[in-house]
Amino acid sequence: MRWVEITDTTGRVVWINAQNVAYVQDFQTYRAVHFVGSKDNYFQAKDTAEDLVQMLRPPA
Repeated sequence: MRWVEITDTTGRVVWINAQNVAYVQDFQTYRAVHFVGSKDNYFQAKDTAEDLVQMLRPPA
C-alpha cells in the first residue's frame, strides 16, 4: 500500500492512502479530503484534486 504525505492549509502534515480516503471535495482555495468511517473528519489539502487522485493511485 502506498502512503502519501500531504500538507494542509495550516502546514499540518498527514499521511493518507487509498483505503483511508472516502472522497475529495474541490473548493476554490483548498481540497477537503474526507476520511473513511468519520463524518466530520476532513483535512484541508493545498494540492489539487487531480494531484491527490494521482498520488493515491497505486504504483503501476
